[in-house]
Amino acid sequence: MRVLVIDDQEKILEYVEDLLLDISPEIEVVSRTSWESTEPLLEKDPEFDMILLDVVIPDVDGVRIYQHLKEDYDLGQNVTFMTGASLIGIILERPYIRKPFSEKEITELVMEFCPEDEINKLF
Repeated sequence: MRVLVIDDQEKILEYVEDLLLDISPEIEVVSRTSWESTEPLLEKDPEFDMILLDVVIPDVDGVRIYQHLKEDYDLGQNVTFMTGASLIGIILERPYIRKPFSEKEITELVMEFCPEDEINKLF
């Protein structure tokens, strides 16, 4: 399973990566801090099973990044937003988790997005 995490805060990226690797060392985690650093990666290899995307990112906000993922890479269905805001779900097309989130919440997402043929390898 490949997971892309996009957040401008390094601490959040490290936290999410640690949570994912605690679930299973078989999860490949790719972290990026901006759209500028994400786009070249997607041009080379856009195959991600799950994408965790922060809503508030300085260079291009998460909603605009989501539009790129959806329209340019057909990855919209793989996105879950991460946010600290409480009512943000009203404006988002995709599910979201509130920061700070738990290992249980991340595990549930992994189970939701993991390809069926890989589930037994991870759990």
